[in-house]
Amino acid sequence: MLTAIADGVATTGALARRLGISSAAVSQHTAVLREAGLITTRRHHGNVLHNPTQTGLALLDRPYALPGGHVPTGLSRSSAPGGAAATRS
Repeated sequence: MLTAIADGVATTGALARRLGISSAAVSQHTAVLREAGLITTRRHHGNVLHNPTQTGLALLDRPYALPGGHVPTGLSRSSAPGGAAATRS
């Protein structure tokens, strides 16, 4: 979801359509991201707009790795930096 927000899909409805989940589920997820300081949310003409914070963008710029440099099973380290989605290996 954070990647979708960073990619410019900013309204709750657009996120729901893109991710194939309900608007209620998007609202729950964005609440957690907002509380973690990874996104900001504002209302504009009846729409709820979500934007990544600098912290959220920085998180997307890191490789998918666990402490000690271990990459989770099925993810390729080379595909994750720069906010790109991790690929299955």
